[in-house]
Amino acid sequence: MRALAITLCKAANGELCLDAEDFEAALKSFNLFPSVVELQALCKAFPSDEGAGMVSYENFVERMRDPLVKRRETIVCAAWCKIDEAGKGGVTTEQIFEAYDVSLNQDFMDKRCSKEEIVGQFFMGFDLSGQGVRMVS
Repeated sequence: MRALAITLCKAANGELCLDAEDFEAALKSFNLFPSVVELQALCKAFPSDEGAGMVSYENFVERMRDPLVKRRETIVCAAWCKIDEAGKGGVTTEQIFEAYDVSLNQDFMDKRCSKEEIVGQFFMGFDLSGQGVRMVS
């Protein structure tokens, strides 16, 4: 699911939505070949404020994602609270970069990727605003 979300985010070129053609191309890269009727249904299922035939990246990812199990939710909440020390409900990419420990990442240990590259991969699909801040509720 995460790989599909990243592909959709790349296809959207940082925008918050995709037209039906780009959405279809992203799906095809995962060997998913919806019919015209199925593609229309998908566009209706994940509507964008941009207009008819546009797919909202956020709606798609939110509705396709499995709910967090309690243990993982607890870990995510603890990590969030550690980064969002002020309790503002939002963090900057710089705050996440500082907190992100890549020391046990195999690509980092093998010197195939820098911390910047690894954290950049992590950010794919999260900061859709382009402003370095991701608010959650």
